[in-house]
Amino acid sequence: MQVHLSQKPFLYPPIACQRGVAVVTALLLTTLAVTIVASVFWQQQVQVRGVENQRLQSQTQWVLRAALDWTRIVLRDDARNTAVDQLGEAWAVPLVDARLDDYIESDSSDTEASNGTLSGNVIDAQSRYNLNNLAEGAVINPQEVAVYKRLLGLLGINPNLAEATATAISATQTSSAPPPVPQAVVNATSNLTPVAVPKAPSATNQQEQPALYIHNEDLIAVPGYTEAIIDKLKDYVVILPGPTPVNVNTAGSEVLAAKANLSMEQAATMVASRSHAYFVDTKDFQNRVKAEVPIGENDLSVKTNYFLIFNKVHWQRANLDMQALIYRKDTGNTTIMWLRE
Repeated sequence: MQVHLSQKPFLYPPIACQRGVAVVTALLLTTLAVTIVASVFWQQQVQVRGVENQRLQSQTQWVLRAALDWTRIVLRDDARNTAVDQLGEAWAVPLVDARLDDYIESDSSDTEASNGTLSGNVIDAQSRYNLNNLAEGAVINPQEVAVYKRLLGLLGINPNLAEATATAISATQTSSAPPPVPQAVVNATSNLTPVAVPKAPSATNQQEQPALYIHNEDLIAVPGYTEAIIDKLKDYVVILPGPTPVNVNTAGSEVLAAKANLSMEQAATMVASRSHAYFVDTKDFQNRVKAEVPIGENDLSVKTNYFLIFNKVHWQRANLDMQALIYRKDTGNTTIMWLRE
């Protein structure tokens, strides 16, 4: 008897199919390798760009620091040569887009990208009203509150902010025992809480005042202030470490009118007058304005101890702004009170 076994032939994949799988596998491996290499190159490029950015940042910072040091030299020499600060002096001349590509080495072949510029200006900080005049030794000064009210009124801002600002400023100060207020002053300002007039500080202890309010932007913490109000006040008020007089040779009409208790017409006349001949002292100012003006130590002056520095550097992809407050002693020596970039 014959037994027929049904056998199925063993199937082998066609050679063409094997070749197709090999090609796909090779392509996948190639793609993976290219992706890995591209990723490595990309990471290296990012690292290189990061190093370049750090170098540019460092260069711009050094340029700004050099400009700041140069400004301090100018201010020091000015103090040693004259006892009057006015807008015709060297420190008051702004620097407009001075080219830097002749002084800093650049690796860029793009001429437009490699051109660097430095610009800046110096502002007499005492040409603005100092909000730290509102109080000293944690005691509000009613006369200075009245000055700030006049300034706010001239700028179209609610004058009631003056009392809130004085309260906030006094809260950051340590208490002292100033002399009592004359009865006439108390009667004229019965709606204010302080009952003493602060004693004028010496030049040495002005920098010892504790301060939580350093920049104008800090006023946003005072009830009633908004960003719009602070922006409107930026050219008229400043916060300095201690009480200071207003420089009649550099103050604007609004600040001069508020501080010297003048009309806007009188203040504008004085601003026009000083452009022809600056005031040599406060007595000269009083004689020319032909009116009684405050003559206290922290009222009016022709000399400045505080200056605001504004510098800006553009170098390739880097743009950096710097602001600084400089304190200059009568001897000419300068100190950086604060600096921000």
